[in-house]
Amino acid sequence: MTKIETVKTNIKTTMANLKANRETLTKLKAELSFLKVQEKAFKEQFKALKAQDREAKKAARIEKLKAKLLALETPKVGIKAKKAAKKPSPVTVTKFASV
Repeated sequence: MTKIETVKTNIKTTMANLKANRETLTKLKAELSFLKVQEKAFKEQFKALKAQDREAKKAARIEKLKAKLLALETPKVGIKAKKAAKKPSPVTVTKFASV
């Protein structure tokens, strides 16, 4: 083999490797593009779930504060007021009056 033939075969193998590398690069670029779109969708979904969680926590906090406010607005009832509010029991006669 002459020097020129050796260089030509080296060029052919290099060009074949270059072509294979370009194909691999194209596939990797497509995969990267797909992964970027997928990541964007996941981020949007995460953001929506985070907002829902924030709203749920806010609603729970509001309900808790409303319950506290209602407890403060209603007067506290003591034992005497509870007894007075009870339904009166029927009258029991212990002694008969003598006539």
